[in-house]
Amino acid sequence: MLPCQLSLGQQDAHQILEKSIQFHDAEKKLLNKKVTFHFTETRPGGDVRKSRAITWPKKEYFLVQRISDGISTTMISDRGALKFLLNGKDNFTGEEAEKYRLNEERLQTMTSYYRYLWHLPLTLLDPGTIVHDQVREVGFFGSASLEIKVSYEPEIGGDTWYFYFRPDTFEMVGYRFYHDESKNDGEYILVDQLVETEGIKIPKTRKWYTHQDNRFLGEDTLESIQIE
Repeated sequence: MLPCQLSLGQQDAHQILEKSIQFHDAEKKLLNKKVTFHFTETRPGGDVRKSRAITWPKKEYFLVQRISDGISTTMISDRGALKFLLNGKDNFTGEEAEKYRLNEERLQTMTSYYRYLWHLPLTLLDPGTIVHDQVREVGFFGSASLEIKVSYEPEIGGDTWYFYFRPDTFEMVGYRFYHDESKNDGEYILVDQLVETEGIKIPKTRKWYTHQDNRFLGEDTLESIQIE
């Protein structure tokens, strides 16, 4: 039996998603406010990176700064105007730009990465997202969870995603994606703890693993968040 008021026969995935948004960001501040995230990102082998991301979708603004091995890279998109900095300066060489991937394609990738993952579950409302109606009750790494399936219009992407929520509070507890589900490729992500600021509740840690061999890929930790 599922706890509390939930009845799978009465609620579809869109309703589960809306309840999760109400839990995590009821006023949708992540879409309308200027939000600054500070991260510590670790990878196997001891790599540690400090990152700062500023998202402000309403103003079409995004910034990401990463500091690793004493090198600072900054990429900014401000209403389509792009700016790149290396150690705070914009007069770097072409070789340096290539080495540190200071280019538009990389900026677009970083914008998608930080906004998609750290604005979840709000980003499941984005245009081109297909939220499948069915809700399944499943076990997700030891926790009873509600699973919803998400895919995308072809021009957006070809991956298939699954998201997992607590049945009592609708808190998001993890997610996974596949490039080709029949091959069991892709990754799963476990989230833990919550950082709460001005009514927003965001998972503090995200740990990444491969499906095929449960190989640990890294951990991202949200150290702090400011909302303006």
